[in-house]
Amino acid sequence: MKLRKIYPKYIILFLTAISVSSPICEAKTESPLIEYGAHYELKASNVPLRIRILREVVTTDGPKNIAIFKASSPFFEIDQKSTFILNQGEIVPSEYFYKKRILGKTDGESFALGQDNNSSEPTNAERKIGEKILDKLSVQYQLQLDLIQEQEVKIGKSFSYLVKEKGGLKSYKFVVDSIEKIDTALGNLRTFRMIRERAQENRSTILWLAPKYKYTLVKMIQKEKGKVWELDIKDWSKKR
Repeated sequence: MKLRKIYPKYIILFLTAISVSSPICEAKTESPLIEYGAHYELKASNVPLRIRILREVVTTDGPKNIAIFKASSPFFEIDQKSTFILNQGEIVPSEYFYKKRILGKTDGESFALGQDNNSSEPTNAERKIGEKILDKLSVQYQLQLDLIQEQEVKIGKSFSYLVKEKGGLKSYKFVVDSIEKIDTALGNLRTFRMIRERAQENRSTILWLAPKYKYTLVKMIQKEKGKVWELDIKDWSKKR
C-alpha cells in the first residue's frame, strides 16, 4: 500500500523535473546535435526502489532533433519527447509529447510550440516581448548549450528560461553554486554544482554537471516534504 501512495505523488514529479541530460556538441552556428545516450538509476529514501532511466537525443534526416526520456517499472511508465531544431546555438522547439501510466491509469499531454505563442495565455511568469518559449525537455538541452558557450563558467552565474507547462508559462532559473569533485560510475569527476531556484521552501533541487562530458547531468538530488530522491548516472556512450 505504501508504494501505491508514493508513486503518483512524488516519483512522477521527480522524474519530470530532471533538469539536464544527454550531451550536445560544441555550440557553433547551425551545429548538429551529436547522438549520445545516458542511463541513470533513481533511488528513493525509505522505498525499496531502483529505476533505470534512459535519456538520449536522436537526429533525423532533416533539420529536426528528438529528445527522448523513458522511465519504467512494473508500476508505472513515463514517455517524453521533444522535437526541436538548432538555430545559431539556440534550441527552437516545435512539439512536445508526454505520457504516463500509473497502475493501469494513463494520462498525458501534447502541444505544438509556435514561437509566436499568444502572450495573453494564462501565465505566472512575466514574458518579455520576443522571448523564446521552451518545453520541459528542450529547456534541459538549452541549459547545456548555454554552459558550453560560456567562455568561463563562474560561481553565481544564473540561467533563466520560460517554459510552457499545463496552465501557462513558468520561469526556470538555475544558479551555479560551487565546483565539486564527486565519485560517479564514470570515475571521479570535476562538476559544477547547480541549484534550481524554487518558490516553494519545502522543495529543493541540486544538480551536478560534468564539463568533461559536455555538462551532462551526473548526479541530482531532490528533497520534498521529508523525502529524498537521488539520481546517479550509470553509463554514457556515443551511438554509432
